[in-house]
Amino acid sequence: MNYTDIKNQIKNIHQRDIISCLILLIFIIIAVIFLVSGKGVQRPIEMPIDEFKAAISTQIELEDEDLHSEHKGLMYEKKLKRERALAIAKKKREEEERKRQEEERRRILAEKKQIAKKVRRAKSLEFIPSSDSEENNGSGENETAKSIENSEEYKEIQGSFKWNGSVINRSNGTVTGPSGKETYYNLPMGGVVSIMRGMGNRDKYWVRSDGCKMLGYYIMVAANFSRHPRGSIVKCSRGYAIVCDTGTFAASNPNQLDIAVNW
Repeated sequence: MNYTDIKNQIKNIHQRDIISCLILLIFIIIAVIFLVSGKGVQRPIEMPIDEFKAAISTQIELEDEDLHSEHKGLMYEKKLKRERALAIAKKKREEEERKRQEEERRRILAEKKQIAKKVRRAKSLEFIPSSDSEENNGSGENETAKSIENSEEYKEIQGSFKWNGSVINRSNGTVTGPSGKETYYNLPMGGVVSIMRGMGNRDKYWVRSDGCKMLGYYIMVAANFSRHPRGSIVKCSRGYAIVCDTGTFAASNPNQLDIAVNW
């Protein structure tokens, strides 16, 4: 083989390589064009319409649940605030009620101590002004009688009196009481009350339910002023009495009491 043949053979090899390279380049260009044109991009997965609707519904439900949960949270917070406010108000009312009850307890205790002191004075036959001794303020005599006879002071004072002997009444007009002989009389008491007013007594004049005429807490009686001065407290068969009057009997029996009644 001569030089010319070898040269031509080499030339042919170069041409084949160039052609191969050109073909490869063309394929690369075509692939690039294919990719750029989108034919090689993965298409999104298409979802059936029912599944799509179901997914949307689920999303809406989840959003509604979130909103509902948020609403419940707000409502719960409001409920807590309301309950806290109610609890504070209840505690305040309970504290006020406790203070009121404590004040009432102290008032009742002070009243009881005061009444006990008056009872001790009554047993010692000391005069105790009626707590109802102010003017009547327009109320009737019956109301005055009820208010005094139903008062705790009156019940305690006259309730502390004890007597187991005979008790004077309409049919038993003469008895021996704790201070001696007792009789009764029924006369107008206006003049007697005026005399007591002149001495400074301002207790109510009233008639007790058993018919005894009363001045404040006490039964009105007539007595011997030398033995029992006017205004002094004595015992009679119907309770503690106040000496407001006298009579002709006093000369013959200085220990006798004549009890004022409406019989």
